[in-house]
Amino acid sequence: MADGHVTVPGAFYKVVVAPCVRPMRAVAFIYPNGHSGGRLRQYAVSIDEVERRTGLDFLPTLPLEEQQRLESRIHLEAFMN
Repeated sequence: MADGHVTVPGAFYKVVVAPCVRPMRAVAFIYPNGHSGGRLRQYAVSIDEVERRTGLDFLPTLPLEEQQRLESRIHLEAFMN
């Protein structure tokens, strides 16, 4: 709260990981704050993009090769089957 005003973020994110399936799956989304409408796929982004915007590291305990595989691309289709 600054000067009695509440700061409202312009967007929020979601990172979904399915660790018990092989190969492991993960997908991320960034949604605008407010009426979004449209199809889910238009908000899909790479986990790397969410990490870049938030400064967080979502899969730090995975081997580097697995992190790169999951974080570098948009894997929406893996969840649509």
